[in-house]
Amino acid sequence: MNVLLIYPPVAKPCEPPAGIARLAGFLKDNCIGVKTIDASLHGLLYLMNAGISSDDTWTSRASGRLNKNLAALRSIDTYQKAGKYTQAVTEIERVLWASCSKVSANSTVSLADYHDKNLLPVRSTDLLFSAEQPEINPFYGYYAERIIPFIEKESPDIVGLSINYLSQAICAFALAGLIRRHFPGIRIALGGGLVTVWKGLPGWINPFEGLIDNLVAGGGERFFSEFFEIKDIPDKIEYGYKYARDDLPNYLSPCRVIPFAASSACCWNRCSFCQEKASAKEVYSCRPGHALKSLSAITNEYSPGLVHFVDSTIPPAFLRQIAKNPPGIHWYGFTRVSPELAEKDFCEALRRSGCIMLKLGIESGDQAVLDSLEKGININIAAK
Repeated sequence: MNVLLIYPPVAKPCEPPAGIARLAGFLKDNCIGVKTIDASLHGLLYLMNAGISSDDTWTSRASGRLNKNLAALRSIDTYQKAGKYTQAVTEIERVLWASCSKVSANSTVSLADYHDKNLLPVRSTDLLFSAEQPEINPFYGYYAERIIPFIEKESPDIVGLSINYLSQAICAFALAGLIRRHFPGIRIALGGGLVTVWKGLPGWINPFEGLIDNLVAGGGERFFSEFFEIKDIPDKIEYGYKYARDDLPNYLSPCRVIPFAASSACCWNRCSFCQEKASAKEVYSCRPGHALKSLSAITNEYSPGLVHFVDSTIPPAFLRQIAKNPPGIHWYGFTRVSPELAEKDFCEALRRSGCIMLKLGIESGDQAVLDSLEKGININIAAK
């Protein structure tokens, strides 16, 4: 049995997608054949290099400077000069705009987003229309020339599409429709954060029967373990990650960035506005020692310049552990305001451990508002 996991366009092409890398590691560890495709990265590069001719001076110049600008975004020197960085991004996006306009009159593609004037990712009828008419999608050429032949060659039993953002939904369904057209016998599973939210909606009724065989909420490990009858599943944070080595030099980042989750689900999981409270079915789990061991194995294997902790919030227990046992690599991520972060010594210990940035979600400077949101933050600690 073989599995193909695909991350559809469009998501920021600066690091490999964590979800399919973790799931690929799980399948590999359980002796299941697995391949992964970051179709967002490759689809964007395909569009950029499609070749455009234009009488417009800006477009012509941007096209001629494409390789130089891509190299600039992969060089740390560019990030020391805001003007140079802005020029590189602006000219690359001009090339994407021109390439997209040539094949799809209604779509706009950028490095971070996808927009269709006629189709909305929040309407199931529009998603199904995209599946029925994949030819109108700007990534159709990439799908037809690269992904469909790859599926024909590899003959996977299951193709899994991971959708985390609304910017991926229309393009994902275009790909699903094309796969269904060419390979009616292949099982198609849809998962990722956006699908988890959909299935968590009150009164959810699946509108995609006939196109999608399985809609998977939460981590895909549970689905695949049941499908392949895998017994004795270990804690998720002990799973290895499997990143596509050939892709790593192609991301638009000045160093190799590796995403990694130290925990499963959210250690707070009470914020009233959060999708996880409404939709996540997984139970919070974090074993800091095992997470650090897995992280060490990954950094030894892939030699990243930066680790991105993709946890909904890095658990305080893991922060304490990493402060005591530095991983020897720069890292950043999102975490909650906690009493430890108001302590200078603890923050300095985090910095010595390799922390170069912590993203904090506070939502409000008013304690009553925070309490009504069940945020669990003390405004005085937040101020410190």
